[in-house]
Parts: sequence; structure tokens; C-alpha cells
Amino acid sequence: MTGDQQATDLRAMPLAEYVTEVMLLLESGDCLRGEVLVERDRARRWAERDGCYDATFTTMNPIR
Repeated sequence: MTGDQQATDLRAMPLAEYVTEVMLLLESGDCLRGEVLVERDRARRWAERDGCYDATFTTMNPIR
């Protein structure tokens, strides 16, 4: 979903796993204000609110 590099990115969520989790969330109706948020993305979603945006950004975007 983020381009060709995702296929070899060890941090990327496998597509089948993502689709399964999204479908479970939609079926259960567990979508606060209509937002579908998979578990492994919660830390990034709330990083600014929780005061750890810079650390989260750095972790997700290492200098190469």
C-alpha cells in the first residue's frame, strides 16, 4: 500500500494480515468515529497526543 518497497520492508504488515484485521474491525463495529485502526498502528496514531511523536517518527524513518 506504500509502494514496491513494502514487499521487502520487514516493518510492513503483511497484506493478508492487514485485510483480516480490518475486516474483523468492520464486522465488530469497533471503529471509533468511523476510523479503522489496526492494532499495530495505534502507537503511531496517538504519538502526538501521547507526547512521543518525535521518537515514533525517528523509529519509523531511520536515516539510511
